Amino acid sequence: MDTATVERPHSVIWLDRMRARIFIQSPGKQQRLVVEPGHKGGATSRVPTRHTGGDNRYFDAIVLAIPPAGDILILGPDGVKTELCEYLKANAAPVAERVRAVQNSTAGSEGQMLARARAFFLSGGAARAADGIAPYSGR
Repeated sequence: MDTATVERPHSVIWLDRMRARIFIQSPGKQQRLVVEPGHKGGATSRVPTRHTGGDNRYFDAIVLAIPPAGDILILGPDGVKTELCEYLKANAAPVAERVRAVQNSTAGSEGQMLARARAFFLSGGAARAADGIAPYSGR
């Protein structure tokens, strides 16, 4: 296993219709953000949504929270993760191109989500997806 794979910047997004938890990992730094539909700001760990409409406001806020570089793993229990991917392809293509996998996942502890992401990135899943082997297809 190449530990450099985990040391490269990457983000893990776990979302459902109530909130998105975004974990950003870069060398020597970890950051955790929470985005909720309709949230108007406040705590520093939260990202305010734009006041446009529908889920677009929620997805806009998620896009604003994602760093400009690094691979992305999207996790979640229902169709909202697929809706986010479709939104990214239509409205934030450079971000969509960095999505390496979309996987079903029920809400677990933060530690469980991070362990799953670490296993994905250590296994070379992101590198295989970047090389065109089983990338997210939107289906």
